[in-house]
Amino acid sequence: MAKRPEGLSPNFNSIVSPQVPSSLIFSWSFIPQYSTDSQKSAQVKIYPKDSLAAIVTISAAAETEVNIAPYVNSFTLEDSYEWEVSVTASNNTIAQSGKKPFVFADVSLKGDLVWPAGPDPYEYIGTRRYFDEIRQNAIQVLGDYVNDSSEENHALENAVGLFSGDVVPARKDFTAIEHILNVIANKESSYRHEIDELVEDGLGSGDIHLIYSFFDRLTRIPPRAPSNIYMSFSSPADLVIEEGSAYNKGDSDLTVDVSWEPSVLTHGECSIHIGSELNEDISYYRFELDAGFNDYSVIYKLYYRVSDIESSGRRIDIPMSHVDFQHMSSAKTGKYVIRAYAIDKRDSSSSAYLKSYNVKVPLGVLSYRLRTQQRNLANTGTIRSYSDIYNGPNKAYVHTVTGKVDGLYTYAVKLFDINGDESPWFYIDSVITIDPLKPPPAPKPKLKAVDPDTVHFEWPAVTTAEHYEIDPQYGSGSTVTTKNLYIWYNGLTEKTKYTYKIRAVNRAGASAWVTMSGTTAAKPVYEHVQKSPTTRTWRTSYAIYKQNGRNVYPAAEYRTEMNNKEVIHGEWIELRDKYESGMYVKKGTRWGNHRSLFFLDYSGWQSKLKGKTIVSVQMYIKRYSFHHGYPDDGRFLYVWTHNYPNASYLPSEKNAPALANSYKVTNLDFDQGQGHWVTLPKSFGEKLRDGSIKGLALYHPDASKGPYSYMRFDARTFQLKIKYK
Repeated sequence: MAKRPEGLSPNFNSIVSPQVPSSLIFSWSFIPQYSTDSQKSAQVKIYPKDSLAAIVTISAAAETEVNIAPYVNSFTLEDSYEWEVSVTASNNTIAQSGKKPFVFADVSLKGDLVWPAGPDPYEYIGTRRYFDEIRQNAIQVLGDYVNDSSEENHALENAVGLFSGDVVPARKDFTAIEHILNVIANKESSYRHEIDELVEDGLGSGDIHLIYSFFDRLTRIPPRAPSNIYMSFSSPADLVIEEGSAYNKGDSDLTVDVSWEPSVLTHGECSIHIGSELNEDISYYRFELDAGFNDYSVIYKLYYRVSDIESSGRRIDIPMSHVDFQHMSSAKTGKYVIRAYAIDKRDSSSSAYLKSYNVKVPLGVLSYRLRTQQRNLANTGTIRSYSDIYNGPNKAYVHTVTGKVDGLYTYAVKLFDINGDESPWFYIDSVITIDPLKPPPAPKPKLKAVDPDTVHFEWPAVTTAEHYEIDPQYGSGSTVTTKNLYIWYNGLTEKTKYTYKIRAVNRAGASAWVTMSGTTAAKPVYEHVQKSPTTRTWRTSYAIYKQNGRNVYPAAEYRTEMNNKEVIHGEWIELRDKYESGMYVKKGTRWGNHRSLFFLDYSGWQSKLKGKTIVSVQMYIKRYSFHHGYPDDGRFLYVWTHNYPNASYLPSEKNAPALANSYKVTNLDFDQGQGHWVTLPKSFGEKLRDGSIKGLALYHPDASKGPYSYMRFDARTFQLKIKYK
């Protein structure tokens, strides 16, 4: 199997620039699998970032580099791309590098100026060509700077204006040159001493040769080697056991399959730090990173513009997965060598800065150690403490349990890596129960007793049962676990059949479910009667039409003379002229509609009926045998409720007592002198039970529509009977 190609250049978001031809060489290292192995062929593909469609495909044979210069027209400046190489080994196996990023970039460079040997300044002091060379060299040196300050811009303006007057050289030219040299000294500190000596006594015509030589040399010298550079390395995450499981096929299975997984091998990260010595005359840096081991390494060539380094905080982060340490060497210490070069805008390169680092690298798992512990089935004591059962490279093991096997088995595993480190113990959550006991037989329940809200079951003990499970087959009841040989279910509904399932359970399992059922008994019905409550009758205002032509209009009133004696339903209307109540009245006289109230012992009723179900509500009352009444009276009766505790709570006479919950009783036969039990809605009893009413009342809301609605009752005969359970 071919190994992954290493040493990919460019890599780590390195730039690739048409102005830097060496950056257009894409290279890699083929890692032989055995001594006679070699690269048979390779293919390089280049993609736009995050794209699956290659825009460049280049084939190679035994070469381990390709030049993409002929393909630069396929790229757009400042865009990001990815490339990968696929290698085919001599045995025809194929391996891929994975995609690596780069940026197709523009680098600002200037060509060298070749100056002829300068003339003798004393022979050609008035030759403008000589001064032109000084001016052009000064402009080039200052033009290499970014000119990001007013002082630098002013110096460049001074350089452009050198030797442009009628008198050459003039005093202002030497003043301008002195300012230019001070700016250069601030930018190129290595020339500070030389410049200080040059301008110490003031510049003049005698210094022209020195000025010429200084600017000529400054345009030709290479940049200084970078020095303020170092690498840092983050520690990779330690390898640990991340998950594990244990499994067997049942409590009687004596073989346990144990497996586990280590964490993913990470390589950490290395970083190149470039210090604050960056200056504006440098166009880009070239880094050569020699990564690997003493016995094998690969070289990465990386290019970064000054602006790119500045934008990244002068730090280049490089994931150390760029080298597959495991297939390159068995050494535990890696070696990184960095060489850094600074290239100025004239494309002149500095000498190399070089530094090496020894780095501990992660190499993967060497072996695993597996342990097991046995506790008793009740999990109250340890039979055998943790002891080793496996040491080796596999990630799975079949544990065959021997000896006294009954118990709970747990497992722990740890790993040892190639670097010599070991992980903490990982305790597998799975608990394996091994127990040869058989499940118990089914219980034999029977119905012991029933009540209106209770069923009671019992059963003989099952020899091997540890407990019993009972599952109600109704509603949302939950399964009950008990060690008793009986169970009650309370709070049930009367006259209802309830079905349950029961089974016996031990540590080996459970028996089959057995059904048991019972029907609750009917609740006994009770009744309570209240007799002769206090009463009061109110009637509306009315009109008395006298035969002598005078009319009387009495106001609404409480008829207190009838308290606790008589109650009235409806309104009496005279159908003929007659003598009535000590006066001669005319036909049509209306004697007022009545509201007759019964004040019940509501607190006693609430106490009696609390928590009870109302079965029926009945009211008894007897009609007087007085002559008042019409032949068709007594066929219906309106019964209402009210909320007055007693007569003292009633409103004033002009305001009628408030009534609610009207109920019309029909198909009655209240002849004069007859009494009847009248059935009322159960809701009347429920409201009395719940405290929302305090009494009953008689009132005919439609009495004014006809005369056949008037009855006088003996209040003392009233009874309220409520049946409940």
